[in-house]
Amino acid sequence: MIRGFLLVASVSAWSCNDEGATTVLRQRSLADPLAVCNDGSPASYYFREGSAKKWLVYLAGGGECWDEVSCEMRENGTAYPYHDCATSSVESPCFMSSKDYPAACNKTGIFSANASENPALAGATVAYLPYCTSDAHVGDAAFGRWQFRGRRVVAALVRDLESLGMGREGTTVVFGGGSAGARGAMLWLDALDSFEVHGFLDSPYYLDLRPYAASFVGFPEISEAARRNFNVTVDDRCARAYFQDVWKCTMGQYALPFVRTRRLVVAAQFDSWQLSNAVLGYDGIVASPNLEPGPELDYVLAFGAATRSLLFSTTTEGPKFSTACWSHHQSESASFWTAQSLDNATQASALSAFLHLNAEDAPDHIDTCAGFDCGRCG
Repeated sequence: MIRGFLLVASVSAWSCNDEGATTVLRQRSLADPLAVCNDGSPASYYFREGSAKKWLVYLAGGGECWDEVSCEMRENGTAYPYHDCATSSVESPCFMSSKDYPAACNKTGIFSANASENPALAGATVAYLPYCTSDAHVGDAAFGRWQFRGRRVVAALVRDLESLGMGREGTTVVFGGGSAGARGAMLWLDALDSFEVHGFLDSPYYLDLRPYAASFVGFPEISEAARRNFNVTVDDRCARAYFQDVWKCTMGQYALPFVRTRRLVVAAQFDSWQLSNAVLGYDGIVASPNLEPGPELDYVLAFGAATRSLLFSTTTEGPKFSTACWSHHQSESASFWTAQSLDNATQASALSAFLHLNAEDAPDHIDTCAGFDCGRCG
């Protein structure tokens, strides 16, 4: 606990025991021998066959590390997700290994098989990639004692799904993810040029703002260290635009305008992952913040205003969904169809409209109330 706040260490990470799950996915292996987790164990994914015409491919999240110290802490449980890999289990899995993967994965949210909850994708064929590479699914390097092969893992996943029929003529493919998975999917979308794809990016933003908490290193510093140490591939046009600061091309604020693939972007105005780190100095998510009036609350309000302004001003290929809520990565939970924007949309309804309307017709849903947590956040 810090300052009496309720801390939630496992929120917004990959999971296989979702409350109220209606979809059961089965584990499948990957063919590439270099498609491995940080500890060298073979990566795998979870699959459910459904409609041959509708596909969902989702990259899971769960934080990251960026240098030897942060990776040691991630492995020994002193950093997010606070699971010691030496004593981990199915219920509290190591995020750097596949050793705790169960044979079946029970999912809800965007994976729901209930059409009233998930009108766009209830009957889809589904692939869910758990997260064991700590590199937002875009690294390809050996570093320290670990392998960071997220890019090889995703490439092997896509090849396997194509062999099963993904991308054939007449199919709708939604490719995306949540949190670290969304940041990875953001950098993957334009590379998936062998078939038509639509992006779903839940919480891909990192804002380039100086942290309020002196104990937090800062997202730019994390992004640059991870890019350098893990051999992260970025968009060529973005790299040319920011040739002196290529790390910017791994952060949503800078990278999203270069993504040409049509996509739906979800970004809470008070993103609880970013703000828990940058304001409260906690590596994880503070579930119920008690923000102090004055500079601390002013920072949070300015963060919300900056997010809102970026969403309104940035031209992207597709709509944006942004509630004025303290939240992050809700698409793997019932909040996918319960949390509403002030104009009565949910992520589920926004995704359905996005897939059925032309790019210029799919509406934005961006809350404009001025206070902290002033949206319909339940």
